[in-house]
Amino acid sequence: MITTINFRIDQDQKEHLQILADEKGVKISVITREIITDYLNSINSISYDPSKTIGEFILPIPPIDSNNL
Repeated sequence: MITTINFRIDQDQKEHLQILADEKGVKISVITREIITDYLNSINSISYDPSKTIGEFILPIPPIDSNNL
């Protein structure tokens, strides 16, 4: 089943994603799905390193902030 997730990022991050998407000739959503899929696959691996770089991004897991939910 496919579902939708909404989230906010700052303008600089969006512009960076747009550049990456333009270079690949795809939409930002495609790049975002790839990043999320790669990240989830990496945390399922035995040699998980939370600071692992995916593409050009370091994706730390931020603390939960109920003000931003």
